[in-house]
Amino acid sequence: MNVKAKVKLLAAIGLSFSLSIPIYTATAAPKGFTDCTSSNSSLNKKLPTTFQEAISKRKCIPFAALQRMGAKKESITALVQVEVLIGPNTKPWFNKVPAALQSVLQLFPNSSQPQMSYFIYYNFKDAAWAKKKLQSLVSPNEYENFLRNENGRVTESNCEEVRKDCFGSKALTAGSGTGFVLLGVPNALNNGDPVADYRFKAGMLEAHEFFHLLQDIPLVGKGLEPLDWPPGWVTEGGAEYIQNGAINKGSFKKYLDFRSRDSSNLYQMKWLYTEKYLAEYLRQSITENRGSQYNSWLSYNLGSRFIEVLVAIKGQESLLQLNYELSTKIGFKQAFEKVYGISWNKAVPILAKVVAKDLTETS
Repeated sequence: MNVKAKVKLLAAIGLSFSLSIPIYTATAAPKGFTDCTSSNSSLNKKLPTTFQEAISKRKCIPFAALQRMGAKKESITALVQVEVLIGPNTKPWFNKVPAALQSVLQLFPNSSQPQMSYFIYYNFKDAAWAKKKLQSLVSPNEYENFLRNENGRVTESNCEEVRKDCFGSKALTAGSGTGFVLLGVPNALNNGDPVADYRFKAGMLEAHEFFHLLQDIPLVGKGLEPLDWPPGWVTEGGAEYIQNGAINKGSFKKYLDFRSRDSSNLYQMKWLYTEKYLAEYLRQSITENRGSQYNSWLSYNLGSRFIEVLVAIKGQESLLQLNYELSTKIGFKQAFEKVYGISWNKAVPILAKVVAKDLTETS
């Protein structure tokens, strides 16, 4: 069944249209991964389905995860509600926003989305425009909340005054349930960034930030304490993983290519990421300091590796289910066990061993 998405696209003029996107069927394995499949079953005995199998069947985890992401569903009905706002001097690198968002919704047919999502694109010249536009869309109280949460720099933090360029992005959810994605549009892509084309030209950035809005739904407005929120590797690692799975779920080759490029820094320092290091990283991530002694960027690329294991075992919808459990204030350890059927203390060494071995044996 095709999924229809309606979107309003606003730039110089208003424009509305409907978009139909086909549902992807499960992807086939390319050469080198054919041992993860068999002719009579797409999810056979070589693919891990439990934490206990994750270590012995580690090499098939990437394929198992994407197989779950691309598995055909009998019926999916999802309506994307989004308005795209583009600064008068801004030209985004990607212009198929509803398609990118729809690719994410297809992975979570049982989950809610914001009643409306605003995607605001702006370059350095349009930074003041972006601020005024956001202020026009929210109440004064909501904007004040954004200011408090973003250290007084809501739209500004996506840009750099010295370079006169914008390249950051963020997702914000208002108390009303409306989602806002602020996207700084760089003047040129960084040639030194191995994933720049994927991130800015393929819709991954949009998918990443939209998933943050889905993550927010069960959490925002619940009066949660800091430790009630998921750790950074769950939030950012989840979005980093979903952007790849959503956009590339029809091509395992592209999925692996982005995965490899996104992990280039991890491979360069794989001597550091031992089982002991990774296990301690995971344990510290749920303490009061949230693992602040570690580089925050590890939440993205390293976090996505842990998430890949969780998706391979339990499926992508478990990622949002975890947030719904956390919203009840039961704590991360109990929420994790309810969703994944294994205690956090037992899961940590397994996750650490799987990822450490993968980084060590892959270059």
